[in-house]
Amino acid sequence: MYICGLNFTISGFVDIYLLTAVLSLLFISMYNGKRGIKMKYFFYIFYPAHLCIFYFVRLTLTKIL
Repeated sequence: MYICGLNFTISGFVDIYLLTAVLSLLFISMYNGKRGIKMKYFFYIFYPAHLCIFYFVRLTLTKIL
């Protein structure tokens, strides 16, 4: 663990990575074994759409600046 950069001091226990890991354990423990809502096609559309939005924002900003 020392090689991975874990800090075992008091300030190391307030690290954002540790807090998110602990929070993820809370969500994992709440899993009831059932599949959630199907959002497959939402992510098929969302991923390329947000990349296109970022591209157009970049184009707009480069023209302005």
